[in-house]
Amino acid sequence: MRDAAQPLNYLPTPNAQLVYRQLGANYRTGTHCFNIVGAYGTGKSAFLWAFCQTLTGQQTYFAADGDPLTGRPARFEQFVGQYVSLREVFAQRFVPGGSAATPTPEILAGIEAHYRAHAPGLLVLVLDEFGKFLEHAARENPEQELYFIQELAEYTNDATKHVLLLTTAHQDVSAYAVGLSRPQRLEWEKVKGRLKELTFNEPVEQLLLLAAEQLATNELPTAPDPATNERLLAAIAQAQVFPLRDYFTAEMQRRLWPLDLLAAAVLVQALQRYGQNERSLFSFLRANDYLGLEQSAASGTYYSVSRVYDYLSYHYYALLSSRFNPNFAQWAIIRDSLDRLSKHFEQQADLDAARQLVKTIGLLTIFAPAGAEISAEFLEVYAQTSLGVPAVANALRTLQTQQIVRFVAHKNSYILFEGTSLDIELAIDEAGTLVEQVTDVATRLSGFFDFPYIPAKQVSFEVGTPRIFEVRMTDHVLLDEPEGEVDGFINLIFSDTITEETLRRTVGERRTATLYGIYRRAGEIKRLIRERDKVAKVRDQNLGDRIAVRELDGILEHQDALLRHYVLDSLYAADGNITWFFNGQAATAFEGRRAFNRCLSAIAHEVYPATPAYRSELVNRTNLSVPILTARKNFIRALFEKWQYAELDFPAKNFPPEKTIYLSLLKETGMHRILGGEYTLTAPTNTTFLPLWEASEAFLQRSQDGHLKVRELMDMLTAKPFKLKQGFVDFWVPVFLFMKRHEFALYGEQGRYIPDLTADVVDLFTKNPALYTVKAFSLLPEKLALFNEYRELLELAPAEQMSNSSFIESIKPFLAFYKQLPAYAKKTTKLSATTQRLRETIAVAKDPEAAFFEQFPGALGFNRLELQRDAAMRERYVRTLQDAIARLRQAYPTLLQRLEEFIAHEVAATEPEFAQYKRQLQDRFRGLSPAQLPEGLRQFQQRLMSRLDDRDAWLNSMANALLSKSLADFTDADETRFQDKFQQSVHELDNLNDLVQRQHEFNPDVEDFFRISIAAFGETEKKLIIRRPKLASAARTADAEVEESIRALLGPDKSRNRVILARLLQEQLSDEE
Repeated sequence: MRDAAQPLNYLPTPNAQLVYRQLGANYRTGTHCFNIVGAYGTGKSAFLWAFCQTLTGQQTYFAADGDPLTGRPARFEQFVGQYVSLREVFAQRFVPGGSAATPTPEILAGIEAHYRAHAPGLLVLVLDEFGKFLEHAARENPEQELYFIQELAEYTNDATKHVLLLTTAHQDVSAYAVGLSRPQRLEWEKVKGRLKELTFNEPVEQLLLLAAEQLATNELPTAPDPATNERLLAAIAQAQVFPLRDYFTAEMQRRLWPLDLLAAAVLVQALQRYGQNERSLFSFLRANDYLGLEQSAASGTYYSVSRVYDYLSYHYYALLSSRFNPNFAQWAIIRDSLDRLSKHFEQQADLDAARQLVKTIGLLTIFAPAGAEISAEFLEVYAQTSLGVPAVANALRTLQTQQIVRFVAHKNSYILFEGTSLDIELAIDEAGTLVEQVTDVATRLSGFFDFPYIPAKQVSFEVGTPRIFEVRMTDHVLLDEPEGEVDGFINLIFSDTITEETLRRTVGERRTATLYGIYRRAGEIKRLIRERDKVAKVRDQNLGDRIAVRELDGILEHQDALLRHYVLDSLYAADGNITWFFNGQAATAFEGRRAFNRCLSAIAHEVYPATPAYRSELVNRTNLSVPILTARKNFIRALFEKWQYAELDFPAKNFPPEKTIYLSLLKETGMHRILGGEYTLTAPTNTTFLPLWEASEAFLQRSQDGHLKVRELMDMLTAKPFKLKQGFVDFWVPVFLFMKRHEFALYGEQGRYIPDLTADVVDLFTKNPALYTVKAFSLLPEKLALFNEYRELLELAPAEQMSNSSFIESIKPFLAFYKQLPAYAKKTTKLSATTQRLRETIAVAKDPEAAFFEQFPGALGFNRLELQRDAAMRERYVRTLQDAIARLRQAYPTLLQRLEEFIAHEVAATEPEFAQYKRQLQDRFRGLSPAQLPEGLRQFQQRLMSRLDDRDAWLNSMANALLSKSLADFTDADETRFQDKFQQSVHELDNLNDLVQRQHEFNPDVEDFFRISIAAFGETEKKLIIRRPKLASAARTADAEVEESIRALLGPDKSRNRVILARLLQEQLSDEE
């Protein structure tokens, strides 16, 4: 320790004693590693010194009942922080020849050997100024150093060992992790978690008590005069200049002699701000320093505020005159004011009195509370009792005349003043003609105050859900409903027209969580705002006058403080300035913040009575943190997949956030428990959850009449009478819906049916609950009877109740049936209208319940309500449904039958028997060689002559040859096209067959041979065989010229050309006849 070798006159403070008791209590429960955190100079090192003295038995500074720390001899191993490796320091201490290369296990073994060598004593490892080791670790070797610290903490926290690790630091361990990567910061957090943090900050009042205890031990040659003491104490009290909360008593004044009580309070505040708290204070009290206490004690005079100024100016001159001084400007004004005094006072006594007044006013301006009144009356008494000045009236008058001090009327105080040519009071008065009257007080006040949100503490603790109230200032009655994070309003009404009766009439019977307050001092607040506007106007007009601006800023600050007093302090005061109302009824006036906060809790209890008691800061918030969002996903996945296992099969020894949430939300509420020998999910046994459970069930029941959005359920739970936080709702809704998953159907975007509620689906509807709807299954027996008719039709067992699983089981055969239908059956219109409607209904079915009870009956022309009531009609409906399904199933086979009949009757002239018409056609064209046929006909003839013995396959081969598609993909138009092309192709084969049969009659080498057939609408077909000997070369040339001339005349339009040539050919054939 830094002060280990120094003799100290230590006085244990209440804070030090508390830290000692905390060390003992935590050590008893198994925590052996501690980090004592406190600001610079709060006495951490001195505490460690006294702790060592107590445990080694040299002196007793601390004692506690059943103290576990003093029961065995203690050995201290002490280290003072340096910018070096902690691991290396420990290696050098506990391992012979140890260095930075010594492995961590070897260092821990060395500590263990040292511990056992002094057993059964207590080994205390003390790391004073631990932060320096941490700074080195963060910058030089984070991974290795952090690993060593974690291992050291693990070793120390072994409950079977008597080892204690104490560290001290000026700030939280996390503060040393700046600049590290995210993984390194996570490891740093682990280090922090292994060190129990104890706060060591001495309140400034404790320093005053220490000073009194120290001075009480001194043998002083003089003592205070009781009458003077009493007079001084009364003046300080009346002026309200004492800056501390406690110890303002005559006994404390007596014990502090020769310090006067006000000077002592200013001193301890100054030492806390500019020095090192108790270390600086003890230096002042014990040292015979220049400007210290010795002179006052010897002369029998008080050590006053003026002397405190002298002591601080001398011993802390460097800090006070630097820009690092937080009160640099105020100290500069004091020094400047003191420098200006000498030319205005001729007598030395008057000059000395003026100096003491300036020092006193200057320091009190810095350290006295905001409401202090440094008036002439106070200064007169203080000067006579503590400064040793018999009268101050003349000195004050001179100081004021020379603009060294100024009396601020609205504060009833003197302040130091640098001087300005502006008559501030006159300028403010004249600004009244330039500033408008204030009309909207509420709007103006909103620009001055930034009200914090006020938590209703009692109700938040009792139910776990934070209840936050927002302050709204208006000139009308606020009727808004609280939303989101806000659970209620405190409506401060500033109006000259709204009366109590107006408020009651406006609010009526509305049960909103709004506490209304009508201000009675609205007029006074208007006046103050206008005065402030006048000061601000003067300030804007004199921005070039630095001194005037500073003084005007001070006036503005004071007026802001008055506004805060009138507006804010009245909230908690029973002074009648505000009349409070809740639900139109007058509320009791409040005496203090606690009573006011209890009223907010009572309002929250009354408006939100159905809120379940669930105490979890992880979940009860509007926006969940990223780690808890991850924990929610893990919790939901575990619930959905392992709900039948104890504690959802979480590891027994680990407690990740998702397990903690399970324990509090499901196990402790009785929603996951053993029934009938196995784990199940059921209604909560925690009675505070029953209203939430019943309301959620009622929501599901309402959805029997039509789809309800998941957003509506969430909105219901985030409104009264629940007003749950969105974070909790995001857990509750998936849990409840999963427990009820067999009782409703879930639909996603565009009404898409979602058959299974999965963790991924939960993630989607939690993000966009407005896109998802639920619809509960109806429990009417009539519906169940119809449903079981479907199941009987499908040869499924009757269902006792409708559920998602039974609906899915029942709808699957219909969907599978439609899916297996050929494309032709899905498109043909050669079905009855009802069969077509049923087909389309099955094709677009998304909702099993709607399909069974509305869409299927509607498609087949049945009224759904009559169907549910009339058993005979249900029988007719089922028969009609069976018939329609049969027709759909037969649509494709019927197509094949029609094609077969067409080929047999119209082409082959046989009975519609596959073997007959196939044989007839094959015999008919057996004489044709494929090589003699054009490409299109060649493929058709090959398929015609194939050896396929299966009718369906043979017909399909015909369809592929003629239309390049299978029969299953036919449309109604394709059927007609097939018949036309089949007949046309057979006709062409017949023509070619004729030519083949007559080919012995001509020689293609010596003559041209053509068979022509042409027909026009309304005329008989003309057939002609043309034979012509091949011409000589000259004749062939003439023919070619004619053909070329005809081609030239025809042009590029092929359709036109064909018509012209057909007409000419028809004409030539007619001439032939």
